[in-house]
Amino acid sequence: MPAYHITWGTHNSRVSERMITFRVKTGEPLRLTDAQEIEVAESIQRTIRRNKLCVLAYNSCVDHIHLLLVCHAKRRDTLVGRLKAEATQRYKSKHHITAEFHLWAQKYDHRLIGSDDYLSNTIEYIRFNRRRHRLPANPGLRPVVSKMITRVEDVKDWLNGT
Repeated sequence: MPAYHITWGTHNSRVSERMITFRVKTGEPLRLTDAQEIEVAESIQRTIRRNKLCVLAYNSCVDHIHLLLVCHAKRRDTLVGRLKAEATQRYKSKHHITAEFHLWAQKYDHRLIGSDDYLSNTIEYIRFNRRRHRLPANPGLRPVVSKMITRVEDVKDWLNGT
């Protein structure tokens, strides 16, 4: 089963060529605090566990998320949409937001992992992405992330449903 390096940004954190072409006006980019990153990670972790998804790496970097998702190509869009939607709904509920609210940018990016080396390199890239962006560690993320990750050596068991 294929694995994908998935990234998505917070609302207004990215500007696409289409937005420039059509002169789309954006507001302030949403930047997550350490506490919000943990809250969002807990929500994503709940969705991963409830849906028995296989995620090999995860990191949050203030204005974007990285994760390594193992899934069939035809389910990828639905699963990413579910992760984003459920995190948004839980966030709105917890913060008593009843008005229209966008936590995430509409689109997401994905890269198919094509080899074992690429898999290993991507896991390390995601794990150390905060450092790459010169962000301080968010120690509260570690215990949440550890509950959502399937170890690479356990993927065969996950595929077999054990």
